[in-house]
Amino acid sequence: MVHYQRVISALNHEESDRVPIDLWSSDSRITNDLYIRLAKKLGFEPLKNKIRPGTTAEYLDYRISDYFDADFRHPVFGSAKNYEKYTDQLGNIIDEWGVGHQYVGATKHQITYHPLSGKDNISDISRHKWPIAIDEGRIEKIVDESKSLRESTDYYISTSTLTSGFVFEFSWYLRGMDILLMDLYTNKKYAHFLIQKVSEKLLEIYKYSIDPLRQYIDAVEFASDFGTQKQAFFPKKIFDEFYKEPMRMIFNEIKKDGKLKVIMHSCGSIRELIPSFIDIGIDVLSSLQPSAYDMESKELKKEFGKYRVFRGGVDIQNTMAGSITEVVAEAKKRIQAFGKGGGYIFGPSNHFLSHIPEENMVALYNAAIEYGKYPLED
Repeated sequence: MVHYQRVISALNHEESDRVPIDLWSSDSRITNDLYIRLAKKLGFEPLKNKIRPGTTAEYLDYRISDYFDADFRHPVFGSAKNYEKYTDQLGNIIDEWGVGHQYVGATKHQITYHPLSGKDNISDISRHKWPIAIDEGRIEKIVDESKSLRESTDYYISTSTLTSGFVFEFSWYLRGMDILLMDLYTNKKYAHFLIQKVSEKLLEIYKYSIDPLRQYIDAVEFASDFGTQKQAFFPKKIFDEFYKEPMRMIFNEIKKDGKLKVIMHSCGSIRELIPSFIDIGIDVLSSLQPSAYDMESKELKKEFGKYRVFRGGVDIQNTMAGSITEVVAEAKKRIQAFGKGGGYIFGPSNHFLSHIPEENMVALYNAAIEYGKYPLED
Protein backbone atom coordinates (compact mmCIF):
# COMPACT_ATOMS: atom_id res chain seq x y z
CA MET A 1 0.00 0.00 0.00
CA VAL A 2 1.35 3.44 -0.90
CA HIS A 3 2.13 5.89 1.87
CA TYR A 4 -0.60 8.36 0.92
CA GLN A 5 -3.36 5.77 0.95
CA ARG A 6 -2.16 4.43 4.31
CA VAL A 7 -2.65 7.88 5.87
CA ILE A 8 -6.01 8.37 4.15
CA SER A 9 -7.18 5.07 5.65
CA ALA A 10 -6.19 6.28 9.11
CA LEU A 11 -8.00 9.58 8.57
CA ASN A 12 -11.11 7.62 7.56
CA HIS A 13 -10.85 5.47 10.70
CA GLU A 14 -10.03 2.39 8.65
CA GLU A 15 -7.38 -0.26 9.20
CA SER A 16 -4.93 -0.62 6.31
CA ASP A 17 -1.78 -2.74 6.25
CA ARG A 18 -0.22 -0.92 9.20
CA VAL A 19 -0.44 2.18 11.36
CA PRO A 20 1.05 5.13 9.41
CA ILE A 21 4.27 6.64 10.75
CA ASP A 22 5.29 10.29 11.02
CA LEU A 23 8.64 12.05 11.32
CA TRP A 24 9.78 15.70 10.96
CA SER A 25 6.33 17.11 11.79
CA SER A 26 5.60 19.86 14.31
CA ASP A 27 5.74 17.08 16.95
CA SER A 28 8.54 14.93 15.63
CA ARG A 29 11.53 17.00 14.67
CA ILE A 30 14.95 15.81 15.85
CA THR A 31 17.14 18.19 17.82
CA ASN A 32 20.53 18.97 16.35
CA ASP A 33 22.87 16.82 18.42
CA LEU A 34 20.66 13.73 18.21
CA TYR A 35 20.14 14.23 14.48
CA ILE A 36 23.89 14.23 13.83
CA ARG A 37 24.43 11.11 15.95
CA LEU A 38 21.46 9.31 14.38
CA ALA A 39 22.50 10.15 10.82
CA LYS A 40 25.97 8.77 11.44
CA LYS A 41 24.58 5.63 13.08
CA LEU A 42 22.44 4.99 10.02
CA GLY A 43 25.42 5.46 7.73
CA PHE A 44 24.54 8.92 6.42
CA GLU A 45 26.76 11.96 6.26
CA PRO A 46 24.87 14.61 8.29
CA LEU A 47 23.40 17.35 6.12
CA LYS A 48 25.08 20.73 6.19
CA ASN A 49 22.04 22.69 4.99
CA LYS A 50 20.00 23.96 7.93
CA ILE A 51 16.38 24.17 6.91
CA ARG A 52 15.33 25.90 10.18
CA PRO A 53 18.40 27.96 11.15
CA GLY A 54 18.47 29.39 14.65
CA THR A 55 16.26 26.72 16.21
CA THR A 56 17.03 23.67 18.36
CA ALA A 57 16.00 21.39 15.45
CA GLU A 58 17.57 22.92 12.37
CA TYR A 59 17.64 19.93 10.03
CA LEU A 60 15.18 17.96 7.91
CA ASP A 61 16.60 14.74 6.45
CA TYR A 62 14.25 12.58 4.39
CA ARG A 63 16.88 9.84 4.17
CA ILE A 64 15.95 9.06 7.77
CA SER A 65 12.26 9.18 6.85
CA ASP A 66 12.94 6.59 4.16
CA TYR A 67 14.97 4.44 6.53
CA PHE A 68 12.04 4.31 8.96
CA ASP A 69 9.47 4.07 6.12
CA ALA A 70 7.65 7.20 7.31
CA ASP A 71 4.49 8.06 5.39
CA PHE A 72 4.70 11.87 5.45
CA ARG A 73 6.62 14.73 3.93
CA HIS A 74 6.64 18.15 5.58
CA PRO A 75 7.62 21.07 3.33
CA VAL A 76 8.89 24.05 5.29
CA PHE A 77 7.77 27.66 5.04
CA GLY A 78 10.32 30.46 4.84
CA SER A 79 10.58 33.66 6.84
CA ALA A 80 9.51 37.15 5.88
CA LYS A 81 12.29 38.74 3.85
CA ASN A 82 10.93 42.29 3.76
CA TYR A 83 11.46 42.66 7.50
CA GLU A 84 14.96 42.69 8.94
CA LYS A 85 15.32 41.80 12.59
CA TYR A 86 17.28 44.23 14.71
CA THR A 87 18.75 44.32 18.20
CA ASP A 88 17.56 47.03 20.58
CA GLN A 89 19.61 48.76 23.28
CA LEU A 90 18.83 46.02 25.81
CA GLY A 91 20.00 43.22 23.54
CA ASN A 92 16.53 42.07 22.48
CA ILE A 93 16.30 40.74 18.93
CA ILE A 94 13.06 42.26 17.65
CA ASP A 95 11.02 40.15 15.23
CA GLU A 96 8.33 41.18 12.72
CA TRP A 97 5.67 41.14 15.46
CA GLY A 98 7.70 43.57 17.58
CA VAL A 99 8.45 40.81 20.11
CA GLY A 100 11.96 40.63 21.59
CA HIS A 101 14.08 37.47 21.96
CA GLN A 102 17.46 36.73 23.45
CA TYR A 103 19.53 33.60 22.87
CA VAL A 104 20.51 31.24 25.65
CA GLY A 105 23.34 29.21 24.16
CA ALA A 106 23.82 28.73 20.43
CA THR A 107 20.24 28.14 19.32
CA LYS A 108 17.81 28.19 22.23
CA HIS A 109 16.09 31.52 22.74
CA GLN A 110 13.53 32.97 25.10
CA ILE A 111 11.11 35.86 24.83
CA THR A 112 12.43 38.81 26.77
CA TYR A 113 10.35 41.74 25.53
CA HIS A 114 6.56 41.99 25.19
CA PRO A 115 5.72 45.19 23.27
CA LEU A 116 2.20 45.55 24.70
CA SER A 117 3.20 44.96 28.30
CA GLY A 118 2.17 48.04 30.28
CA LYS A 119 0.12 49.34 27.37
CA ASP A 120 -3.37 48.83 28.70
CA ASN A 121 -5.54 50.83 26.31
CA ILE A 122 -7.16 49.37 23.20
CA SER A 123 -5.70 52.29 21.24
CA ASP A 124 -2.23 50.88 22.05
CA ILE A 125 -3.17 47.70 20.19
CA SER A 126 -4.34 49.68 17.18
CA ARG A 127 -1.10 51.70 17.10
CA HIS A 128 1.12 48.63 17.33
CA LYS A 129 3.16 47.91 14.18
CA TRP A 130 1.83 44.59 12.86
CA PRO A 131 3.55 42.21 10.40
CA ILE A 132 3.03 42.59 6.68
CA ALA A 133 1.24 39.43 5.58
CA ILE A 134 2.15 39.49 1.89
CA ASP A 135 5.83 38.61 1.84
CA GLU A 136 7.25 36.27 -0.79
CA GLY A 137 9.90 35.07 1.65
CA ARG A 138 7.23 32.96 3.35
CA ILE A 139 6.49 30.91 0.22
CA GLU A 140 9.29 31.35 -2.31
CA LYS A 141 10.69 27.82 -1.78
CA ILE A 142 7.78 25.84 -0.36
CA VAL A 143 5.61 26.07 -3.48
CA ASP A 144 8.18 24.37 -5.72
CA GLU A 145 9.04 21.86 -2.99
CA SER A 146 5.39 20.91 -2.49
CA LYS A 147 4.79 20.65 -6.24
CA SER A 148 7.78 18.34 -6.63
CA LEU A 149 6.67 16.15 -3.73
CA ARG A 150 3.15 15.84 -5.14
CA GLU A 151 4.30 15.02 -8.66
CA SER A 152 7.17 12.65 -7.86
CA THR A 153 6.30 10.85 -4.61
CA ASP A 154 3.43 8.95 -2.98
CA TYR A 155 3.67 10.60 0.44
CA TYR A 156 0.99 12.41 2.40
CA ILE A 157 2.05 16.07 2.36
CA SER A 158 1.47 18.07 5.51
CA THR A 159 3.14 21.46 5.78
CA SER A 160 5.36 22.46 8.63
CA THR A 161 3.96 25.10 10.97
CA LEU A 162 3.88 28.48 9.25
CA THR A 163 4.25 30.51 12.45
CA SER A 164 5.99 29.78 15.73
CA GLY A 165 2.85 29.54 17.79
CA PHE A 166 -0.74 30.45 17.02
CA VAL A 167 -3.48 32.74 18.34
CA PHE A 168 -2.86 32.03 22.03
CA GLU A 169 0.91 32.27 21.75
CA PHE A 170 1.00 35.54 19.82
CA SER A 171 -1.44 37.04 22.31
CA TRP A 172 0.93 36.41 25.17
CA TYR A 173 4.08 37.05 23.13
CA LEU A 174 2.77 40.57 22.68
CA ARG A 175 1.26 41.11 26.12
CA GLY A 176 3.21 38.83 28.46
CA MET A 177 1.88 35.52 29.76
CA ASP A 178 0.94 36.64 33.29
CA ILE A 179 -0.70 39.83 32.10
CA LEU A 180 -2.61 38.11 29.30
CA LEU A 181 -3.99 35.46 31.65
CA MET A 182 -5.18 38.21 34.00
CA ASP A 183 -6.71 40.11 31.08
CA LEU A 184 -8.92 37.11 30.31
CA TYR A 185 -10.64 37.65 33.66
CA THR A 186 -10.20 41.31 34.58
CA ASN A 187 -9.71 43.20 31.30
CA LYS A 188 -11.95 41.28 28.93
CA LYS A 189 -12.65 44.02 26.41
CA TYR A 190 -8.92 44.52 25.90
CA ALA A 191 -8.30 40.76 25.65
CA HIS A 192 -11.04 40.29 23.06
CA PHE A 193 -9.69 43.15 20.95
CA LEU A 194 -6.11 41.88 21.12
CA ILE A 195 -7.02 38.29 20.30
CA GLN A 196 -9.20 39.38 17.40
CA LYS A 197 -6.44 41.58 15.99
CA VAL A 198 -3.89 38.77 16.30
CA SER A 199 -6.32 36.36 14.61
CA GLU A 200 -7.05 38.71 11.74
CA LYS A 201 -3.34 39.17 11.06
CA LEU A 202 -2.70 35.42 11.22
CA LEU A 203 -5.63 34.90 8.85
CA GLU A 204 -4.01 37.26 6.34
CA ILE A 205 -0.68 35.45 6.62
CA TYR A 206 -2.23 32.00 6.25
CA LYS A 207 -4.47 32.97 3.34
CA TYR A 208 -1.53 34.44 1.44
CA SER A 209 0.74 31.48 2.21
CA ILE A 210 -1.64 28.52 1.80
CA ASP A 211 -3.57 29.44 -1.33
CA PRO A 212 -0.60 28.83 -3.71
CA LEU A 213 -0.11 25.38 -2.14
CA ARG A 214 -3.65 24.03 -2.22
CA GLN A 215 -3.24 21.84 -5.28
CA TYR A 216 -0.10 20.21 -3.89
CA ILE A 217 -0.65 19.59 -0.16
CA ASP A 218 -3.02 17.54 1.97
CA ALA A 219 -2.90 19.21 5.39
CA VAL A 220 -1.70 22.28 7.27
CA GLU A 221 -0.05 22.00 10.68
CA PHE A 222 -0.49 24.31 13.65
CA ALA A 223 1.21 24.30 17.04
CA SER A 224 -0.47 25.87 20.06
CA ASP A 225 0.27 24.73 23.60
CA PHE A 226 -2.81 25.09 25.78
CA GLY A 227 -1.74 22.77 28.58
CA THR A 228 0.65 22.58 31.49
CA GLN A 229 1.71 19.30 33.05
CA LYS A 230 -1.25 19.35 35.45
CA GLN A 231 -4.02 21.29 33.71
CA ALA A 232 -4.93 23.58 30.84
CA PHE A 233 -3.83 27.21 31.09
CA PHE A 234 -7.48 28.11 31.55
CA PRO A 235 -10.81 26.24 31.70
CA LYS A 236 -12.91 25.36 28.68
CA LYS A 237 -15.26 28.26 29.46
CA ILE A 238 -12.45 30.77 28.93
CA PHE A 239 -11.17 29.01 25.82
CA ASP A 240 -14.65 29.10 24.32
CA GLU A 241 -15.15 32.76 25.21
CA PHE A 242 -11.90 34.07 23.77
CA TYR A 243 -10.21 31.60 21.41
CA LYS A 244 -12.82 29.30 19.95
CA GLU A 245 -14.25 31.59 17.26
CA PRO A 246 -10.98 33.27 16.25
CA MET A 247 -9.38 29.86 15.71
CA ARG A 248 -12.45 28.57 13.89
CA MET A 249 -12.21 31.57 11.54
CA ILE A 250 -8.68 30.60 10.49
CA PHE A 251 -9.42 26.88 10.25
CA ASN A 252 -12.47 27.62 8.08
CA GLU A 253 -10.20 29.51 5.70
CA ILE A 254 -7.80 26.57 5.50
CA LYS A 255 -10.66 24.13 4.88
CA LYS A 256 -12.75 26.31 2.56
CA ASP A 257 -12.32 24.03 -0.46
CA GLY A 258 -13.19 20.89 1.50
CA LYS A 259 -9.81 19.28 0.75
CA LEU A 260 -7.22 20.31 3.31
CA LYS A 261 -7.05 18.88 6.81
CA VAL A 262 -6.05 20.76 9.95
CA ILE A 263 -3.50 19.12 12.25
CA MET A 264 -2.82 20.80 15.59
CA HIS A 265 -0.20 20.13 18.23
CA SER A 266 -0.78 20.96 21.87
CA CYS A 267 1.33 19.84 24.78
CA GLY A 268 0.07 19.26 28.28
CA SER A 269 -3.16 18.35 30.01
CA ILE A 270 -5.80 19.44 27.49
CA ARG A 271 -8.50 16.80 27.79
CA GLU A 272 -11.04 19.37 28.96
CA LEU A 273 -10.54 21.36 25.76
CA ILE A 274 -10.78 18.49 23.25
CA PRO A 275 -14.57 18.86 22.67
CA SER A 276 -13.95 22.47 21.65
CA PHE A 277 -11.03 21.44 19.44
CA ILE A 278 -13.35 19.02 17.67
CA ASP A 279 -16.03 21.67 17.26
CA ILE A 280 -13.74 24.22 15.59
CA GLY A 281 -12.53 21.80 12.94
CA ILE A 282 -9.26 20.26 14.10
CA ASP A 283 -9.05 16.99 12.16
CA VAL A 284 -5.94 15.51 13.77
CA LEU A 285 -4.95 16.26 17.36
CA SER A 286 -1.32 15.63 18.11
CA SER A 287 1.16 15.50 20.94
CA LEU A 288 -1.03 13.49 23.37
CA GLN A 289 1.50 13.92 26.16
CA PRO A 290 1.00 10.71 28.20
CA SER A 291 2.70 11.93 31.37
CA ALA A 292 0.41 14.96 31.68
CA TYR A 293 -2.59 14.78 34.00
CA ASP A 294 -5.72 13.08 32.62
CA MET A 295 -4.11 12.23 29.26
CA GLU A 296 -4.22 8.43 29.48
CA SER A 297 -4.08 7.11 25.92
CA LYS A 298 -6.75 4.42 26.13
CA GLU A 299 -9.21 6.81 27.74
CA LEU A 300 -8.62 9.46 25.07
CA LYS A 301 -9.23 6.89 22.33
CA LYS A 302 -12.36 5.61 24.07
CA GLU A 303 -13.87 9.06 24.59
CA PHE A 304 -12.85 10.91 21.43
CA GLY A 305 -11.43 8.35 18.99
CA LYS A 306 -14.57 8.03 16.88
CA TYR A 307 -14.70 11.79 16.36
CA ARG A 308 -11.12 12.70 15.50
CA VAL A 309 -7.75 11.23 14.54
CA PHE A 310 -4.85 11.13 16.99
CA ARG A 311 -1.14 11.48 16.22
CA GLY A 312 1.80 10.94 18.55
CA GLY A 313 1.59 9.89 22.17
CA VAL A 314 5.01 8.26 22.56
CA ASP A 315 6.49 9.34 25.89
CA ILE A 316 9.46 11.64 25.35
CA GLN A 317 9.86 12.87 28.92
CA ASN A 318 10.78 9.52 30.43
CA THR A 319 10.70 6.39 28.31
CA MET A 320 12.70 7.43 25.25
CA ALA A 321 15.83 7.89 27.38
CA GLY A 322 15.37 4.47 28.99
CA SER A 323 16.34 0.99 27.84
CA ILE A 324 15.60 -0.40 24.39
CA THR A 325 13.20 -2.85 26.03
CA GLU A 326 11.27 0.06 27.54
CA VAL A 327 11.22 1.91 24.22
CA VAL A 328 9.83 -1.09 22.36
CA ALA A 329 7.18 -1.58 25.05
CA GLU A 330 6.26 2.11 24.76
CA ALA A 331 5.75 1.86 20.99
CA LYS A 332 3.59 -1.22 21.42
CA LYS A 333 1.58 0.42 24.22
CA ARG A 334 0.65 3.51 22.19
CA ILE A 335 -0.20 1.50 19.08
CA GLN A 336 -2.48 -0.80 21.07
CA ALA A 337 -4.12 2.16 22.83
CA PHE A 338 -4.76 4.35 19.79
CA GLY A 339 -4.51 2.15 16.72
CA LYS A 340 -7.47 -0.21 16.74
CA GLY A 341 -10.06 0.69 14.15
CA GLY A 342 -7.71 3.16 12.49
CA GLY A 343 -7.65 6.83 13.40
CA TYR A 344 -4.05 6.86 14.61
CA ILE A 345 -0.71 8.09 13.26
CA PHE A 346 2.37 6.89 15.11
CA GLY A 347 4.85 9.45 16.43
CA PRO A 348 6.29 11.09 19.55
CA SER A 349 4.56 13.50 21.90
CA ASN A 350 7.15 16.17 21.09
CA HIS A 351 10.55 16.65 19.47
CA PHE A 352 13.17 13.97 19.91
CA LEU A 353 15.60 15.60 22.34
CA SER A 354 19.37 15.40 22.60
CA HIS A 355 19.39 13.19 25.70
CA ILE A 356 17.78 10.32 23.74
CA PRO A 357 20.22 7.59 22.62
CA GLU A 358 20.25 7.20 18.86
CA GLU A 359 19.79 3.43 19.17
CA ASN A 360 16.49 4.10 20.94
CA MET A 361 15.26 6.01 17.91
CA VAL A 362 16.01 3.02 15.70
CA ALA A 363 14.34 0.65 18.16
CA LEU A 364 11.23 2.86 18.37
CA TYR A 365 10.56 2.99 14.65
CA ASN A 366 11.44 -0.66 14.11
CA ALA A 367 8.88 -1.49 16.80
CA ALA A 368 6.30 0.74 15.10
CA ILE A 369 6.64 -1.35 11.93
CA GLU A 370 6.63 -4.66 13.79
CA TYR A 371 3.71 -4.00 16.14
CA GLY A 372 1.77 -1.62 13.93
CA LYS A 373 0.69 -4.25 11.40
CA TYR A 374 -3.06 -4.78 11.18
CA PRO A 375 -4.81 -6.62 12.69
CA LEU A 376 -3.22 -5.42 15.91
CA GLU A 377 -2.37 -7.75 18.77
CA ASP A 378 -4.57 -7.62 21.85
